[in-house]
Amino acid sequence: MMILRIESKGRIRSLSLDEALGYFNRMVQMRPIPSIKKFNQLFGEISKMNQYATVYSLYAQLGSFRIEPNIFTMSIVIKCLCHLNRVDLGFGLLAKIIKRGMEPDVVTINTLVHGLCKDGKIILAVHLLRKMEEKEFPCDLVTYNTIIKGLCSVGNIQQALRVLIEMNQDGKIKPDVFSYSTIIDSLCKKKCMGEALQLFQDMINHNIAPTVVTYSSLVHGLCNSDRWKEVTSIITNMANHGIFPNIITFSSLIDALCKKDKVEEALTLFELMTQRGVHPDVVTFNSLIYAFCKSGNWKEVMRHLQNMVDCGISPDTVTLNVIIDALCKEGRMAEALEHLELMNHCSMKPDVFTYNSLVHGFCLSGLLEEAMSLLHKMLQQGMQPVVVTSNILIDGLCKGGKMDKAEKMLMLMVSFRMNLDVVTFNTLIDALCKAGKIKKAEELLRLMVSRRMNPDVRTFSILIDALCKGGKIEKAEELFRLMALWKMNPDVVTFNILIDAVCKVGKVGKAEELLRLMISRDMKLNSFTYNILIHGLGLQGQIHKARDILDIMSANGCPPDVVSYNSLISFYQKNYQMDEALELFQEMKWKGLKPNSVTYKLLGFFSFSNYDLGTK
Repeated sequence: MMILRIESKGRIRSLSLDEALGYFNRMVQMRPIPSIKKFNQLFGEISKMNQYATVYSLYAQLGSFRIEPNIFTMSIVIKCLCHLNRVDLGFGLLAKIIKRGMEPDVVTINTLVHGLCKDGKIILAVHLLRKMEEKEFPCDLVTYNTIIKGLCSVGNIQQALRVLIEMNQDGKIKPDVFSYSTIIDSLCKKKCMGEALQLFQDMINHNIAPTVVTYSSLVHGLCNSDRWKEVTSIITNMANHGIFPNIITFSSLIDALCKKDKVEEALTLFELMTQRGVHPDVVTFNSLIYAFCKSGNWKEVMRHLQNMVDCGISPDTVTLNVIIDALCKEGRMAEALEHLELMNHCSMKPDVFTYNSLVHGFCLSGLLEEAMSLLHKMLQQGMQPVVVTSNILIDGLCKGGKMDKAEKMLMLMVSFRMNLDVVTFNTLIDALCKAGKIKKAEELLRLMVSRRMNPDVRTFSILIDALCKGGKIEKAEELFRLMALWKMNPDVVTFNILIDAVCKVGKVGKAEELLRLMISRDMKLNSFTYNILIHGLGLQGQIHKARDILDIMSANGCPPDVVSYNSLISFYQKNYQMDEALELFQEMKWKGLKPNSVTYKLLGFFSFSNYDLGTK
């Protein structure tokens, strides 16, 4: 039962909340009515019970009994409203305070500033601060530090810095170690180490002694930025100021070393830490276990897991997730599932990371049915698989020839509003096209558009390629033109697909037109593009034009390769133009290109019809 302590005739007695409410009812009936001070005491004690709504309800009744609240009443109620996330009503009370000619105290202002920052309304909090400054209402260090912390929490570090500079320039309220440390920590998390170190020096210059928290932020930031020399400098600076690293400092260092595969250095630091009486926590052990899992050193994983338990630290979800993920990556699914059972046994709830690792592992091991079953379970539990996991599963089903299941799985993902990306759709579209199911692939394209997911160049390239191979050149060209409506520029691959297709059906003019379009867009053409055109012109008997392509290639910074020459030689061979073929052969060698077996085979044809030419 909630207890209320009320002063009565010089002694303290306890009341339940119900009795306290009865006490309020008796107070308002008394004549004369007790002073507002007594009501304030009652409200203050009820608020300590976290019965904020009750306080506001009782306050609202004061007016009907003609009881005039004072500044302390208002302050208590404003605090309760902020706890109820009703800062808007708190502002209403502040307006009443000012309207009645009362001056809000610093506690009231701080309560409102804190409430606004807690609600993420940082701009309003800053606006309130400026208004209070204008009216010369009291603000203190807590007010400014709350604003600085709020600005940093939403990533507005530059404005937080401006507030700090104003504090130093104004001189009325000087920043303290918390003011500086809050901004330094935010800069470190953003990896703005130059600014963080500069602010740290400014702090020293203002004779503000850094704490272990300040140093820990710098160590963590420098480690994450690979600035190891400066880490050593900061640790030395700590020692010079008589500050010894705490668990946060050590854990930051060990974690950073483990992530950089500097496990030996991490272990040395771990030993130093324990020798100095700083006890490792679950975060410290998790960093080491992660490093050993990553390197596949399972003996050390088990040793540190046992060490962890011996230290009285229970493994948490992160610990087991790290182990499960590593086992899955090694394809040791049976052991991974054993650790999943261990999680359940220890009353740990598997999270999205656990399931993603297992689904990923099943896919890599070819156990697609198990992967689908687990993914379905995730979706039913309201968990969102990461898009990479979904893509791996779809890709695995497609490569395994299980197209129907891949389609059903995608539709299931869509129905659960999963976060899918263009890669998910492209994987299935590609597989459907390769299986000759172009209509279904086109349906998927329409589904993408209906979900407001823009297809990319690869989506169009896959479909254009499938249509070309299926002999539907006109439809492919139509899709190619559609890309412009999507404000999407085809890449070299898209152009190559279409140029190859139109060449094969004898539309060499169209191919040349596409080539000119590529050049006009300053696209970097590769030898494959030119070789397609050489082959297409050759098929149409336009060998002279095909020969000119070699010069165009060189002029555009794409020297002809062996395939270019072999293609032309083959057409000269078919037309019995032996001199031209041998001329190209000599040109190849002169340009430093090594003829391959195809080249010699083509030239060898002449040796049967003309021995002298074949032996040159």
